[in-house]
Parts: sequence; structure tokens; C-alpha cells
Amino acid sequence: MSQNSDSKEVEEDKPTTCVIDNGSGTIKAGFAGKDVPEAVFPSVVGRPKQQEANVKDVYVSDEAVTKREILQLQYPIERGVVTNWDDMEKLWHHTFRKFNLKIGYVKKNVLCIAPEEYNVLLTEIPLNPKENREKMIEIMFEKFNIPNVYIAVQAILSLYVNGKTSEKQYYENEVVRDIKEKLSYVALDYSEEMKTTEASSKLEQSYTLPDGHAITVGAERFQCAEVLFKPNFIGLDQDGIHTLINQCIMKCSIDFRKDNLYNGIVISGGNTLFNGIAERMEKEIRVLAPANKTVKIIAPPERKYSAWNGGSILSSLSTFENMLISALEYNETGLSILQRKFP
Repeated sequence: MSQNSDSKEVEEDKPTTCVIDNGSGTIKAGFAGKDVPEAVFPSVVGRPKQQEANVKDVYVSDEAVTKREILQLQYPIERGVVTNWDDMEKLWHHTFRKFNLKIGYVKKNVLCIAPEEYNVLLTEIPLNPKENREKMIEIMFEKFNIPNVYIAVQAILSLYVNGKTSEKQYYENEVVRDIKEKLSYVALDYSEEMKTTEASSKLEQSYTLPDGHAITVGAERFQCAEVLFKPNFIGLDQDGIHTLINQCIMKCSIDFRKDNLYNGIVISGGNTLFNGIAERMEKEIRVLAPANKTVKIIAPPERKYSAWNGGSILSSLSTFENMLISALEYNETGLSILQRKFP
């Protein structure tokens, strides 16, 4: 087959929607219908601590991480909410990385696409401030000339997957994240686990830091995760995650609760990757739930990308086209279109 026909075939198969999951730590981006995001990169922006020759004013994502020794690093997304729109726009520029190409492909962890040729699905946290949603739409249409945009809540997208609808600071954050993923777990019985650590060292494990030094981690392996169930451990006067889930279910209408919402609790996101979290959550919620209800926690193995996967599925549906906000609608009615589309 000739090169021209190859290009034509790729052009015809080109995906029409780019799915971008905006996370506080990482951004996941890729094309509708795919099983995994094509690009996953740190949502961080760095600026030089001191102006020097041959040093750019701004470094974005992976490039900022590699030069963290000379940069002041900042995350424009905090707890799911965008707090610095200039830096957020830089991250989206990095996501698209336009190379004057007419076909979409991936290179060095960015999507090499012309954004004006793709619909975009963006994710947001539940109860995202109205002004933040408006700013997302405004930037997509006015800065990137996106033809059609949709914004979806991360928690809801996660259900689609299961068939239910500073340099030092950065360094420390990455080390802590790695320890969390490799060594941490949720204790099924916290008191018993504490007794075990006090009586012996069998739960201790060694972790080698990037500088070669080794540390021993014992009770900390499960103490950190215990905060999810007992926020008072870090001085927070609020209920644990199991209590909050039960409260959410109990606030639903009686008719809605007849379907036994306890039997399909889906967990997603980075903090649900602790080993043992599903078993512990099931145990705690079973104590709170009515005796006649079956409690089942669904913990998909790919839940780190659940929100992105859900966006990929949603944007592949035939009905998705009717959900989009078009540039024409935005130009005619402005931000009021958000109230009509997302009441």
C-alpha cells in the first residue's frame, strides 16, 4: 500500500474526541474508545529559582521534574480544583502539543494533535465551583478553538468502567507516593495490627531512597491509610470515609435505596490503591448498614485510571454527540450555555 493510502487510512480512523482527566498529581490524556490513556504526566509547572543563561522562564510537566534542582515547582490543581489558570493553560498546551500535524499520535508522553480538530471531554471533581467550570469552557473555546466540549464528574465517569453508570517538596512527595504504592496497606483490624508491630518486627520492610540510603518502615505502613477511616488521627474533626459513604446512601430516597446501593460501591482513584482497602471498607460499612443489606465493594484493578476510562467509554457512545457544547452555542449565548447543558 502506498504512503498516501496509508495516511488516508489513518486519517479516516482518526479519533474524534480527546479525553483529558485533570488530576492534582497527574494528567491522563488520550483518545475516545481506547482502553488506557496514551499520555500520563505530572501536572506540575516549574520556574527558575534564579535567572541564568540558557534557562527558560517556564518548564512544564516531565521537563520540570527533570530540572527540579534549579526550579520552584508548583501544582496548578489542588485537591481537584484549579487554583492557577495560567499554569493550567500551559499544561493543556503541553497535553495537545501541536506539531502542525493532521493526524493524532503520541510522542514523548504528549498528544501530538491539532486541538481545533478534536472534541474534548474534560473531567472535574464533584461540586466543582461554577466559576471554575466556566473558566474551563472559556479556555477550551477561546484559547484552543475546540469545536465541541463536554465536562464530566470524575466519580460518575468511574462508574462507566464497571457497567454502572518546591523541589524538596516535589522530591518528598514522589518518595512518599512510591512508598505508599509499594509498602502501604489498610489494616483489617487496626488494634490487632498495632499489637503485632509492638510484639515483633515481622511487618517491617526496608525501602531504598533515591540517594541510596535505606529506611525501615513498620507501623507507618498501615497508620497512614488509617486516616481514611479515622481523620481525627491528623486532627480533623470529621467522619471517616466509611461513615460518609453510609450517610450518602441513607440520604437517598427510600425507593432508590430499594435497589440495595450497598451491593455496588465502586471505589476509584489513587488513594484506593492501598492493599486491603476494599476488605476494610466492606467490614466497616457492614457494621453501619441495615442487617438485611448485602455490602459489596467493587475495586477494579485499573481504578487508578477509572475516571479516564469512563470518559473514553462515554465519549464513544452514539448519544455523546448530543451532550456536547458546541463553539457555535458558546459564541451565541456565552457562558449561560453551561446552565442549560449542565443545570
